[in-house]
Amino acid sequence: MPKHSASFRYRFSKLGMLLLGIAFVLFISSITSQSGLLLVPIGILAGCYLINTLSARRVLAQLELTTPEISRAVEGGRGDRGWIATNHGVGAIGEITVTAGRRNLFVIPRLDGRSEARPIPDHVYPRRGIYEHGDIIVRTRFPFGLVEVNRPLHLKGRTIVHPAIREMPAPAASGYDVMVGGRFRGQGQTSTGDFFSGVREHRPGDSLRQIHWPSSAKGLGLMVRTYEEELSGRVAILLAPGRDEAVLDEAVRLTASLAFAALDEGHHVEFIDLITLRADLVPPFDDGQDLLDRLAGIATSPSSPRPEQIRTASIRVSRKAALHFILTDKPAGLESTLAELENAGRKVFVHNVEVAR
Repeated sequence: MPKHSASFRYRFSKLGMLLLGIAFVLFISSITSQSGLLLVPIGILAGCYLINTLSARRVLAQLELTTPEISRAVEGGRGDRGWIATNHGVGAIGEITVTAGRRNLFVIPRLDGRSEARPIPDHVYPRRGIYEHGDIIVRTRFPFGLVEVNRPLHLKGRTIVHPAIREMPAPAASGYDVMVGGRFRGQGQTSTGDFFSGVREHRPGDSLRQIHWPSSAKGLGLMVRTYEEELSGRVAILLAPGRDEAVLDEAVRLTASLAFAALDEGHHVEFIDLITLRADLVPPFDDGQDLLDRLAGIATSPSSPRPEQIRTASIRVSRKAALHFILTDKPAGLESTLAELENAGRKVFVHNVEVAR
């Protein structure tokens, strides 16, 4: 049976109020005309109200809603996972509306006995963030529409809304390392890869799978395949949250867009915000979901990053990585701090974010 609380609230619908007024007129008419026949339709209406109230209450008592622990969406889109609506009764129920505040999440027109449905909330999330499901209202006027019964529920779970990603060129990288699958070719040769380079003599430790049999069959001994080095660069994105939510939202979109352009290019991506100084590493070709989850929850900061925070952040990311600063304002001492990093041999790029008002 449902695990939710059994708190119910009742109110007449507009149709119910109209018929209630008609019933009152009939009652007054029966008194003035001293005719008992007018009490018959009043009794029928009273029975309909009673059946409507009890039936609607039964519908909500038999209904259980289960929300996904985590649902995800993108700015301007809907959640990707449906809720579970279960009818624990043997009879069909329906005409159920689920709302959160003034928003209609979804409607269940009919749900057969001992069955379940998986409706997806019809709600568009306008901006990134982490939205707790929290308090909702389940309501129905089943079956006659005279009385509305609603039931408040508190549901666990959340929807993580990711920032929108734009297509853009991959950011500059540095610190190229050998990595199978990397999209950049180096000067050396390796025993595995996608780009065939040539053959060489077999050496101790070479796998039999590397042997190039056509060359080996010429009588010059065992020969093995060699491949061109595949390299992957490193990109570090350092975000200053700032005080303005609209500017921060645009900065987060830029962060996500740069990160995914770099991942698609086969680079390692590191992200750190200049306030908490927590660094995350995303390997090449990763789906980036953990990074997007984090970007969804980045909050504004009342202060700008200090020079020592910028220095600390540059140390916490790879020393080989190109540093891409995404700034929502101009912190004090920024130019001199960035000059220090460049003098230390770091590649530094600055992206200033503004939002038209």
